[in-house]
Amino acid sequence: MLWVYGILIFIFLFMLLIAFTKLTITVEYRRIGKNDDLKVKVRAWGGLLRYSFKVPVIKASEKDMSVSVVEESNMGNEESSGKTKEDHITESDVKTGLGDFKELAAHITGLHTIAKKFLKHIEITSFEWHSRFGLGDAASTGGAAGMLWTIKGLICGAAGNYMQLKTQPILSIVPIFQGLCMDTMIIGIVRFRIGHAIIGGLRFVKYWKGGKPSFANKPLSKIFGEHNNTA
Repeated sequence: MLWVYGILIFIFLFMLLIAFTKLTITVEYRRIGKNDDLKVKVRAWGGLLRYSFKVPVIKASEKDMSVSVVEESNMGNEESSGKTKEDHITESDVKTGLGDFKELAAHITGLHTIAKKFLKHIEITSFEWHSRFGLGDAASTGGAAGMLWTIKGLICGAAGNYMQLKTQPILSIVPIFQGLCMDTMIIGIVRFRIGHAIIGGLRFVKYWKGGKPSFANKPLSKIFGEHNNTA
C-alpha cells in the first residue's frame, strides 16, 4: 500500500513542479521587402527543455483577394513542387461573418477580464521594435514617421498596463525619404508560469461553456467560409 501513496505523492510533486515552471518564449518577426519570417522559441528549466519552430508565411493576392499559406517545408526551395492553399472570401461569407461577429461582441467583456488576469502574470523581459520605411515623398514620409512613433508609444504603453514590463523597450524608426520601403523587425521575450496559463485556460473554458454563443458549435468553414483550391 505504501507504493500507492508513493506514486500519488510523486504525481502531486510532479504536477506542482510543472505548475511553478516558468516558460520563456522568444518571438522574432522580420519583414524585409515582401519576405516575412516569424520564429518562436520556447525554453524552460534554464534551457534544459527547448523547442523552436517557424510559422508558415502568409501572403495575400492583390488580384482576387485570396490568401495563400506557404508551408515551411517549401521555404527557400525554388525547385520544390509543394502545394499552395488558397481561401476565397465571398459576399455571403462576409454577411455570415458579420452576423456572428455581433454575437461574439457581447462576449468580449468577459473574455477581456479573463485575458487581463492572465496577462498580469506575464513578464516582458526584452522588447525591440525597429522600422525602416519610405513613402516615396519626403513630406509624406516625415509625417508618417511621427504617426508611427505615436503608434509604437501607444502599443508599448498598453503592454506595460496589461503585462509586467521589466525592461525599457528599444524602439527605432529610420525614414527613407527617397523611394518606397517598408521593413520592420520585432523581437520580444516573455516569461510566465505554466500554472497561470492552466488557470487562465480553465477560466476560459468555464466561461465559454457557461455562456458560449451559438456559433461556437459551428465549424470554422461555416463561420468564415471555406473554398480551398490546390495548385
